[in-house]
Amino acid sequence: MRTIETIIDVKYKNPIHGIDVNVSQADIYQMLSYSLAYCKNIILVYPMFRINNGYMNPLGKYEVETEKWDN
Repeated sequence: MRTIETIIDVKYKNPIHGIDVNVSQADIYQMLSYSLAYCKNIILVYPMFRINNGYMNPLGKYEVETEKWDN
């Protein structure tokens, strides 16, 4: 049986609005569901839009601890 090590979900929408980076609540819940059901490593990817060219590195990292995957 194969085990899933990482899930990568790519969205084609702009999470940057003005000076704020807002990941939708629905996207967060979807990724949380993946992490609880399948594996602990999940990555949510958004493209860089031309309108956001003032941002050098708008990456963010969020860690959610769950008991299911703790060793």
